Amino acid sequence: MAGIDSIPGYREHLEAAHSGHAVSSETLADCLQHVSSAPAAVTRRLFQGEVNEVYDVELTDGLAVIVRISKSSTAVFGRERWAIERCAAKSIPVPEILSVSHHSDGPDQIEACIQKKVKGRLLSLYEGSRRDRSRIAGQCGEWLREMHSITTTGFGYLDSFGRGTFSRAHDEAAEYQSLESGLLAAANAFGFERSVLIDSLAFVVQAIESRAVEPRLIHNDFEPKHIIVDGHKAKAIIDFGEASGGDPINDLVRFSFCETDPVRFEDVLAGYGDCDLTRLLAYRMGFSMYLISRSHEKGFAAGAIEGYKRIQSDWRRACGSNSST
Repeated sequence: MAGIDSIPGYREHLEAAHSGHAVSSETLADCLQHVSSAPAAVTRRLFQGEVNEVYDVELTDGLAVIVRISKSSTAVFGRERWAIERCAAKSIPVPEILSVSHHSDGPDQIEACIQKKVKGRLLSLYEGSRRDRSRIAGQCGEWLREMHSITTTGFGYLDSFGRGTFSRAHDEAAEYQSLESGLLAAANAFGFERSVLIDSLAFVVQAIESRAVEPRLIHNDFEPKHIIVDGHKAKAIIDFGEASGGDPINDLVRFSFCETDPVRFEDVLAGYGDCDLTRLLAYRMGFSMYLISRSHEKGFAAGAIEGYKRIQSDWRRACGSNSST
């Protein structure tokens, strides 16, 4: 099973979602003035994620940066700065944030985050030997374990001070419970079996509520596409825009879906250490529920169908696990 990027039509869906939402060249130049007075020599737009505009820019003075722009009413890059600074203090390799600034782009108010570009290529595109891939995955697991030693105040998306949206894990469970209407709407639209969705949702909520967890910093989008490799070494973890407080197992979930990528989940675990496989299964299903609900809402049918297939597979595994205990 592969990550979401491999779903047929996802690239086209991403480009359509971003079409017509580019800031003006003048606004982009204004953002860049916060890090250098040199003009841009090369500007390339990257279609990464469904929320932010992303640009790979090389300035005439040789400085290479990544510019990420949000039109959200919430200041999203404050959480990224907080997470990156805490990781850097733990010697976890992360990008350097050069500037976070606010601008007007026509009628829109935007927030821009400029980071120094990390040299290398994405781990998802790495073609090294099996031995090198295994070693790199283990290094990622070690970084992740160290990241999970960082505590947050509360659960959910963080603010600029490391405070989460929810004070308790039970509030996080309620957030999952709120997906029920969206899941049933998708079931009606695509012919999904309602009982599978309802029963698996109950399993997810019960798994979250059954164990008290101290909130830890989670990347919340930890996948091979957010690891930079230079040569045959892991170089940095990038893109902390989804940084949250929560159960560390959330970060293992994303990598567990990337079984066809250049790295194996078991190699990540070799560096990370043991994890609760029952909770991993529950959070996998929870992630798939978000995929169904959000894809249906955005009109991306292939994403909703893929999410349901994943839930079917994981629900069978969960039922088999429960029947054997």
